[in-house]
Amino acid sequence: MVLGTGLHPRPPLAAQLKKHFPLVAEDSHSPLLFVPQTGETIFEIHERARDFLRLFIRYLDEKHPDVRTVLLVSHAATIIALGRALSGNIQKDIRAGTCSLSQFVRNAGKKEQDELQGWDCVLNGSVDHLSGGEEVGILS
Repeated sequence: MVLGTGLHPRPPLAAQLKKHFPLVAEDSHSPLLFVPQTGETIFEIHERARDFLRLFIRYLDEKHPDVRTVLLVSHAATIIALGRALSGNIQKDIRAGTCSLSQFVRNAGKKEQDELQGWDCVLNGSVDHLSGGEEVGILS
């Protein structure tokens, strides 16, 4: 929260990050969506995840059609909402353990009218890459 306001902070823009991380290009990104500064309900998290993925997939399809792999890093609740949106199943069990990996693959040649159709979950919260296994796991 931003001290004294009771509001959640906004992430810095690329120009602000450049001051601390010189290799960041000033035009490297612009946010697609922001979390409401007053917080959000579980329903709103799921809505934001769907809205973000539609915008992001459309952006990649139009501007970077050669991109085949994307890494999304976030907190557990958001990872669960993103996974459910990609799977098309709001009640799908999505694992979101510490440093877990999930993989969603777009069906070959399928670019549906709705960007969120045609995705298969082929890896769900795997921690096989961690020598000590799962530390903290959340299954919803």
